[in-house]
Amino acid sequence: MFKKIADLDIGSIDAINYSGRKEKELLKRIFYKDAFLDRILETKKYFIVGEKGTGKTAYATYLSNGVYNSTNSTTKNINSTDYTKFYHLKQIGHLPVSDFIDTWKVILLLLLCDHIKENGRSRFGAPEKFKSAQQAIEKYYDSAFDPEVVSAIEFVKDAEISAELLVKYAKLAASERSSVSASGTKFQTNLLIIEKSLKEAISSLDLRDDHILFIDGIDVRPSALSFTDYMECVRGLAFAVWQLNTEFLANIRDSKGRIKVVLLLRPDIFDAVEFQNANAKMRDNSVNLSWITTYGDYRTSRIFQLVDGILAKQTGHDPMIAGEAWDHYFNYDVPNMRIAERLDNPFVSFLRYSFYRPRDVISYLGIMQEYVRQHNSGMMNFTDRVFLNCQKEYSDYLLGEVRDYLSFYYSSADFNELVGFFKFMKGKSKFSWDEFIENYTRFHAANSREKLTLQQLKDGPEEFIQFLYSMNVVGYDEEAEHGPGRFVHWCFRDRTPVNLSPKIPTGLNAGRPYGVHPGLVRALQVGGENEAKATHRRR
Repeated sequence: MFKKIADLDIGSIDAINYSGRKEKELLKRIFYKDAFLDRILETKKYFIVGEKGTGKTAYATYLSNGVYNSTNSTTKNINSTDYTKFYHLKQIGHLPVSDFIDTWKVILLLLLCDHIKENGRSRFGAPEKFKSAQQAIEKYYDSAFDPEVVSAIEFVKDAEISAELLVKYAKLAASERSSVSASGTKFQTNLLIIEKSLKEAISSLDLRDDHILFIDGIDVRPSALSFTDYMECVRGLAFAVWQLNTEFLANIRDSKGRIKVVLLLRPDIFDAVEFQNANAKMRDNSVNLSWITTYGDYRTSRIFQLVDGILAKQTGHDPMIAGEAWDHYFNYDVPNMRIAERLDNPFVSFLRYSFYRPRDVISYLGIMQEYVRQHNSGMMNFTDRVFLNCQKEYSDYLLGEVRDYLSFYYSSADFNELVGFFKFMKGKSKFSWDEFIENYTRFHAANSREKLTLQQLKDGPEEFIQFLYSMNVVGYDEEAEHGPGRFVHWCFRDRTPVNLSPKIPTGLNAGRPYGVHPGLVRALQVGGENEAKATHRRR
């Protein structure tokens, strides 16, 4: 009934890899269909917000791999080349920052037209206006339109030619043309003509099904662009998505099927966009992908059900009892960290060493599976020893996630500076504020002749510990209000739709309230190997 560990198909940690036929079938079989999936389809949900590794791309990819609940979807990825080409429009004088929104709207409309041409079913066939717009687009691309963002940018770059073709084929009346030519540069005028033509083409459709255009790749910043320049592009895109949805797509009449554009964003980027009424947009117009749970409630958590489902759906048998597959593969206990007489399920260890993201748990499972393949390919069950023996490799993976986060904001920063700081922690993974100040001072004394690239390391200990907290490297303990014990704060757990940028308190000296995340202890070489093992076994 159950497969050997070596034969399990756990899947990829990056959902963007589910594009081939075989991979699509695997995703269809193991995908965790929960309430979030249906919430994404709701008419006024325009943003999927979640940390890296929480499943934004997985949801978009799953919906784009086929028709789901009468909804036909497509995912378009923006890559580093696209951002560079988009920003080049500004550099050549075409695009003042004020036009970023209008330019992105035209790009999105062009991608929508192509999606509907390939996937849309109009109840009365394609109307003349839509056919005419398609003829103009095909004429520009010489009948070989590549439906990617970079091709749409080229269409905008040649706005004068594109506008002339749309006027010719769509037969935009002179009065309509003059209505968008009253003010602005020639580029702006042509841009508005293109936008008006594409909107009219889409408005003329009477679609049978709903349609979603997902825009992904927002957290990919090219090294050639500064973070400020990158955010100008992203801010324009985010506002374009909002305006296109609320001012145009939501108001199309006489069509059974609805159309919307959905942007995939990390919480920190959503915060940096600086939407007006951002809190309302997060609550009313976003699906916030959070997998947060507690150790006591792990069994009913979404993240446990997802992982248990991946294991269960490979048996080929009827639906199993919830948790049965997990209990088969992980049929051992781990000691509770606080109460010596109590035992915990090993899933608690996965939570403890992760950022509570599906990617983390699946990564750890993949590392453990590879270890089994190399050392005992016939194993049917994981063991505590396998978990411990894979801890270093997993810790290196988690540190790599931190490195990626840092490079997104600071492409020129030396990651070794951050890692090097922990060499001054005297092997301690727990510390007080006074100890942190002491180690911070020692680090700067040892590096007084070096030109540090990480600004937060130069701004003072308060700024630096907040920086470490925001990257989930460091957290802090808080005494429980009721009963004994402490509550451990991590940024990923404290972040909420209301508070996207939680703060870490400074000056705590009762005991050693600050601590390095357990999943990073091995990679940062603090705590020591024996401490790491003891911590796991106490759980």
